[in-house]
Amino acid sequence: MLINKENINTESLPAMLENFALLREKALEYITQSSSGAWTDHNVHDPGITIMEAICYALSDVGFRMNFGFRDLITLKDGSAQTAGYYPPERILPCRSVTISDYRKLLLDLPAVRNAWITPVSPASTDIETDYEPLFADKKRGDLKAGYQVAQLPVSQAEKNEILSEKVLINGLYAVNVRFEPHPFLGNIDSGENYEAVYEKDYFGGIYVHIGNWHRIMGNKPALQAFAEVSHTDPGGIGISISVNPFNRFNDSDDALDDRVLDKWYYDLGITHGNTGLLTFEKVLFEPFFEDRKGISGKDLKKMLRQNNFAFFQNIFGKIQALADAYSGIEATFRENRNLCEDFLSGIGAIPTVELRFCADIDVEPSAELEQVQAEIFHLIDRYISPPVQFYSFEELRRRNVAVEEILEGPLLKSGFVMEEDMGPDYTGQVSLYLSDIVNEIFEIEGLINIRNAQLWFEDEDGRKAGGPGIWEIPVPEGYQPVLSKRKSKIIFYKNDLPLHAGFVGTIDRYHILNTASVKPADSSVPAPASSGVYRDLAVHYTLADEFPSNYRIGKNFPDEYLPDPEMFAGKQLEGYLLMFDQSIANFLADLENLKQTLSWNPVDHIGHNAPAPAWRRDYLVEGQSLDKSVVDRKWQDITEPRTEFLVKRNKALDFLLSRFAENLAGIDHHFYLAIDNAGIDRNTYYEQLIDLKQRYLENYIEISSGRALAINYGESPSYMATTPGGYEQRIARLLGMELQQNQVRKTVSDIRSGNRAERGYFHCLEHIMLRLPRLGDQLEQELILQNLDPVFLSICTDDDCTACGGYDPYSFTASIALPGWLPVYGDIYYRDYMEKLIRKETPVGVMLRICWIDEEKMDAFEKAMEAWWLLRQRFAGSTASDIAANFELFVRAQNELVEILKSFRTVYPPATLHNCEDESREENNTRIFLGRTRLGEEPSDRQDP
Repeated sequence: MLINKENINTESLPAMLENFALLREKALEYITQSSSGAWTDHNVHDPGITIMEAICYALSDVGFRMNFGFRDLITLKDGSAQTAGYYPPERILPCRSVTISDYRKLLLDLPAVRNAWITPVSPASTDIETDYEPLFADKKRGDLKAGYQVAQLPVSQAEKNEILSEKVLINGLYAVNVRFEPHPFLGNIDSGENYEAVYEKDYFGGIYVHIGNWHRIMGNKPALQAFAEVSHTDPGGIGISISVNPFNRFNDSDDALDDRVLDKWYYDLGITHGNTGLLTFEKVLFEPFFEDRKGISGKDLKKMLRQNNFAFFQNIFGKIQALADAYSGIEATFRENRNLCEDFLSGIGAIPTVELRFCADIDVEPSAELEQVQAEIFHLIDRYISPPVQFYSFEELRRRNVAVEEILEGPLLKSGFVMEEDMGPDYTGQVSLYLSDIVNEIFEIEGLINIRNAQLWFEDEDGRKAGGPGIWEIPVPEGYQPVLSKRKSKIIFYKNDLPLHAGFVGTIDRYHILNTASVKPADSSVPAPASSGVYRDLAVHYTLADEFPSNYRIGKNFPDEYLPDPEMFAGKQLEGYLLMFDQSIANFLADLENLKQTLSWNPVDHIGHNAPAPAWRRDYLVEGQSLDKSVVDRKWQDITEPRTEFLVKRNKALDFLLSRFAENLAGIDHHFYLAIDNAGIDRNTYYEQLIDLKQRYLENYIEISSGRALAINYGESPSYMATTPGGYEQRIARLLGMELQQNQVRKTVSDIRSGNRAERGYFHCLEHIMLRLPRLGDQLEQELILQNLDPVFLSICTDDDCTACGGYDPYSFTASIALPGWLPVYGDIYYRDYMEKLIRKETPVGVMLRICWIDEEKMDAFEKAMEAWWLLRQRFAGSTASDIAANFELFVRAQNELVEILKSFRTVYPPATLHNCEDESREENNTRIFLGRTRLGEEPSDRQDP
């Protein structure tokens, strides 16, 4: 039967190497073309055809193994996948924060933060108070001055006004405003209200407490953190002083105010520790709710407060502690995720609050529990006026058909995954509350029948109201967030037309339980793929001789006892002839088995393997000794794959792995070789070092890639030398094959051995934005004047050879890179050029660099100044009222020294030599004279003129 080839579906045929018939056909065509003159019998009985068919069969088996799924090819013997070359999606897809939305996600992941807004400081953001002393450009004198320095200049007022008109706005700073989550036990920490039960002989019930200046206290982060520190170390030393506030109904003109019985009392309370004032609670409302009394006298109220050791304020103190912890968490989050030349204002702002009151008449079922219904109403209104951002699990988003790469975009959070469209705008704008929305929210509460009427209004601290009867839309005052006042809200419940009130204490207890149930989830897990690979023993091979009929007298079909018979030597020769094919196929299968190691960053010894033959090689005896078939003779391995050939192939394999991450290090090969060549290292050693560089680069690629713009965490340690380099520094160091740390401490001049030509060097990166002078205020300004100490600022524009001229603003998006210019590896001007280009290419767009190759003396002075400044900077940031002046003086002196050293940086150039005419034919002359970039001879170290 003839088959028309045109009718065959070629796509249904196996791949070429799996198709025995196709392989046989192709092999026969090749034989016919190459040996038709000497070989004409191509029938199946021909021994040559038999050998050809055996080889084709073996090759089809090789093709079958090659076409296993890639997951099978990289599965290890224990059934696990090779992980040293394939990062799981939840590790490789997320990145460190880059955009404002990314930073908002990080804040939303904190337990205490409900929402956050981040605003770049710009000329348009005039209402944002910066954390640095304003600077003014003195064009005539070519420097920057603080405001008080301008006032002291011996010039006319007109010239002073001209200088003051050139105000420098530092870019790269961000203001942060946060809205806090209700605490599971403390309630709304952004509300200064509290209710404490009273169980005394003459007074039974409770007292409602409300702190009038709570929104200002929330914004005083240093005071909150100082109180939190004292409450940890010496809680018993906290005291409270009480003074009358004039907002009381009666004044104290007759010295008899404390004898009056009032239903509302207003006091000012000072929170102290020893002789130090920590906080001041202003216009604190005490409103008693007793079963058989309508008020309390001032002296009885004060006595009650003192006898109970101010227990009424333990909840308030807990809120302060929670706020301080929240601020610390926010600061730590920003420090750990700060991008190069960017920073966040130290004054993290809690959005000020305005009280919201809700009043309603509500019909409920006779079986309804009033406290539970009222708690649910409060809880739902809280969620309406301050909606939480929704967190999802990975499975939930996949069910919504969200792509994996979209789910894992941005930083990986602990609480789950956030969609940007659920976060709202990046800013706080004008919003309104709608009474109809609130009614709809609470109407579905179990046990609620009908809402007869409802009212909603705001009341500010001065008693002004907005909203009320008949008002359905109420604008929220701009810049404020509404907070439901639960005590001042009035809800009357009706059971069969009988008016009832819910118990306030029971309501608050149930409200706290509801808040506990709505705590953020903690599910950011990403499930592993459902299908897993199957381990295949790809290296196993059976000799071709076993596939022949017994009349060929080879392989397993021929007993070993006949081997010594000379008449059988022809079979031994044929078996020896097939050994070449066996070894080639076994070598290839060994390569296939080790593909999982070749395509990884683990160290490997070979890519092309000379396979041992325990499974298929006949155990011949040599002078009574059995051959050790499991050991590969090193001599044959070197023939199969010479060392240099392996190193070249390994380098290319690593380049392939790098290309999967869109990384191209081709330029490094050439310039790395030039630098190594200067050190007198042979070719193999060069490749070994290059391979080691790329393997370590891939092994640490998660941090190198995701943190490529990450700045140093200036809050990690009080020692600069012990602080881990930022992601930006580490990426550049990996690309250049250098180590910035030695024994977990930064390298310094003392760690570099003189004349060590294998030293790859190190560098320091100082962001100029970190050198901004903190806002002075009257106290610190007077301290500078008293000490006759003038702050030193960066130059407006320098004219040295490693300049980064930023006009009148040397602080915004500018950094200095200090490199050890004396090292031999940097003696090649081409390598220096390459390094500078690479550093600039890896620097975030918009950041200007000042790259300086400095000498040993200058580097040593810079490192010592950095260490001292780093310590004093942190000490000043943690100052208390008692030591802030002394710490500030030390900090300014250290910063002045550092800035002076930075301004004195000058690049040292490698020495150049003159050559004779024979050098003109050389392709490379790395010590030629370059105008302005080399120096002649060995000049003294203090001579650095170009």
